[in-house]
Amino acid sequence: MNPILSRDFKIPFARIKASDIRTAIPEIISLSQAKIDEIINNKNLATYENTIVALDNGLEPFNRAVTIVYHLSSVKNTTDIRKAFNEVLPQISEFSATLALNQELWKRIKSYSDTNSAKALTGLKKRHLEKVLRKFLRSGADLSSKDRQRIKEISVELSRLSNKFSENVLDSANSFELIVENEAELSGLPESVLELAKSAAKEKNIEGYRFNLQMPFYLPLIKYAENRKLRRIIHQAYSNRASGDEYDNEDNIIKILELRKEYAGILGYDNFAAYQLEERMLNSEASVREFQEKLFTKTIRVWENEIAELKNTAKTRLGLDDFQAWDVAYLIEKLKQDKYELDEQELRPYFPLPTVMQGLFAIANKLYGINISQVENSQVWHEEVNYYNLTDKNGKHLGSFYTDLFPREEKRSGAWMNAFIIGDPNLSKPHLGLIAANFNRAQNNEPALLTHNEVGTLFHEFGHLLHLLLSEVPIASLAGPKVAWDFVELPSQIMENWTFEKEALDIFAKHYKTNLPLPDELFKKLQESRRFMQAHYQMRQLSFGVADIELHTNYERKRDGNVVEFVAKNTERFAIKKEFAHNNHIKAFSHIFAGGYASGYYSYKWSEVLDADAFTRFKNEGIFSPKIGQKFLDSILSKGNSEEPKILFERFMGREPRIESLLERNLNKA
Repeated sequence: MNPILSRDFKIPFARIKASDIRTAIPEIISLSQAKIDEIINNKNLATYENTIVALDNGLEPFNRAVTIVYHLSSVKNTTDIRKAFNEVLPQISEFSATLALNQELWKRIKSYSDTNSAKALTGLKKRHLEKVLRKFLRSGADLSSKDRQRIKEISVELSRLSNKFSENVLDSANSFELIVENEAELSGLPESVLELAKSAAKEKNIEGYRFNLQMPFYLPLIKYAENRKLRRIIHQAYSNRASGDEYDNEDNIIKILELRKEYAGILGYDNFAAYQLEERMLNSEASVREFQEKLFTKTIRVWENEIAELKNTAKTRLGLDDFQAWDVAYLIEKLKQDKYELDEQELRPYFPLPTVMQGLFAIANKLYGINISQVENSQVWHEEVNYYNLTDKNGKHLGSFYTDLFPREEKRSGAWMNAFIIGDPNLSKPHLGLIAANFNRAQNNEPALLTHNEVGTLFHEFGHLLHLLLSEVPIASLAGPKVAWDFVELPSQIMENWTFEKEALDIFAKHYKTNLPLPDELFKKLQESRRFMQAHYQMRQLSFGVADIELHTNYERKRDGNVVEFVAKNTERFAIKKEFAHNNHIKAFSHIFAGGYASGYYSYKWSEVLDADAFTRFKNEGIFSPKIGQKFLDSILSKGNSEEPKILFERFMGREPRIESLLERNLNKA
């Protein structure tokens, strides 16, 4: 059997070859179409089981196979895999688009929705039917034949363009390398980074030190390198990914924006944002703008104080009256050291990855009564991948997951969670997921040592994973993280709070040599620095959210011209200096052009409001309170999309969310 089509719970990744992608997708499309035809040709009266449930069941093998193929393109983007993926992508896109526009299928679904049986549905089944109807309508099922054809064409082309955008970002980043022969030029860099760069050079048979744009190289260079020229080189290379070279994404961006606008217009919406936001908690462009503007207003006074401190540091530390964008991260680090006597490198020895993982699992056990154990699995896509089982307190297998935590040239940047199988533990069908990141590898016979930010990233992605693995919703399309996009980050972002709590840090922050806990002095510095420059980071996130909304509501190629300058003009007020906004970062903004965040990047800040507010219950009643943990599990983690997110949140908190919780946690008083 083609390993992609295997029904084994442990997916046989190690056996998958590029040729399997080419043969699996046409086969699974054919099988899925046969299932759809069975539904359409069923002579019996349409029912919930033989129509709505049958549709879900018929598409499950297709969804599983496509998820596997997309996953491989993210973590193993070799020449062969990429070529095969690009060959089958149009087939995947066309089948998906055609399905939602299938008039015979739509007729049967509508005929069932008009029956007394359908109108009598309650609870989860009623919501399931409503969501299916909405999905078909929002995909163009009720349009004219001509418009349906155009919707299909746009869907296929958008899929191609988004994939090309992502490939360009990866290829452009991989085309850059910085070779430094003289160690004296690398003053300020941590010894661990020098060792990593030396190893990277050796792998390529190069003398000296080799750097690329992966996070374990980029962040230390931009934060610690005393050599200003090196900071400028790495900053400009990173800011100009997929810009000004053979991988330039500007045309892709414009085409994507124009096609999204056309798609929304055919469906009767003013713009793409109006289309996207209809199904969100903040369900209108006006609501998103009001939220972002309110945060801007609440943040600006604190931010102005932070900028004044940065300018002073630039003058006293570097003798600069006029610092540049590539100096900012370096200045922030120096100011942090001055104010709190805290160098993040001091913390790294206390965050060895294996111990952090064990501590993370222990915290999940305290909160939700679950147990996690690593098990052998030889069928993985890379030797660095690990595999775990998650069980409840009675030993019931709720799900399993993979971890892929280190960078490779054929792996995309960033960190993410993915769901391979959305199961139903109540029927002994466990879930299967993945968390991926790009952390520093172990070296010199020492474990991988994380920064505190990386610890937060790990906790964040694990929160997404818990949303999947602890789901109790029996309908896959409504289970786990299949929620409104501006609610999906709540389970992930709330987990980051534990990385700032002494009681939690005592569990996993252990020195890799002595096993001693994080000293009180270092913890105090960490706590004191938590709000440090948070107004700056908040403004940065708001700039991304505003750029996203403006592009999907107001950008017109003929009127506005250069898309980079359009973004710059709309985000200048969020930059430390106006000219800092005039860069090419939008050309590598995969979140909105190759991910799910189009017209939704504001979700990070909105979800942060939700998580800061929700965590106040743990702070007030005990960060390891089993009672509050169970309440969060019962109200949110296990409920998926079974009810509106507003209802779920208010069930946990007993009220609507308070934006003040975010401001109180993150910002120093102006």
